[in-house]
Amino acid sequence: MAFKEYYLGSHGPFYVEDTDPAYADPGQVVIKSEVADYLEPSDIADDLITNDATKILSAKQGKVLKDLLDVLTERKDWIQLINKTGAASVKGTVVAIDGTVDQAVKKIVVDQPGPIGVITEDGIADGASVWVAVGGKAQVLFIGDTTCGHIARGFIGADAGYIAGYALSEAYPTPPAASDKHFYEIGHVIESRVGAGLAWCVLHFN
Repeated sequence: MAFKEYYLGSHGPFYVEDTDPAYADPGQVVIKSEVADYLEPSDIADDLITNDATKILSAKQGKVLKDLLDVLTERKDWIQLINKTGAASVKGTVVAIDGTVDQAVKKIVVDQPGPIGVITEDGIADGASVWVAVGGKAQVLFIGDTTCGHIARGFIGADAGYIAGYALSEAYPTPPAASDKHFYEIGHVIESRVGAGLAWCVLHFN
């Protein structure tokens, strides 16, 4: 099978069968589907505000949408509350209801049950709105080593190493579990680490 090569202005080459009668006269070439399918740069919308139904979205803007979708998926269990931890926010801090300011959170403290979430961002000023994870997966601040498969919880009086806003990693207790620890639960540890710092948890509050 033989093909002829044609150009349409700066576009091409286009290849058609030498035996096709529609291309018998090179001076009267009519490029069929090749031209019909060709997109001019002006046919592509490289923004997220164009509402022209005849245009297509650029790959770059498709990536922007994908990134936004990833963020929304990650943050589906995040809510905004007021940071009342007494300082700029620290990612991973475990928080409870402040009780003195509406819609505000403070660091969890020893022997006070009821953690509700984990701060997800650093550097948000005290008194400003901060994102708090109240479900799903989040990085939590631990006072020491963590073991994947442990529970994460706040502190009771018998625990050593207490730091406000931090969690500890503990093996599942033998039934019957102590009820005081039950109401300090933060979630389930899914990342092992050595030393104090952030580790991933699936959040679960009682």
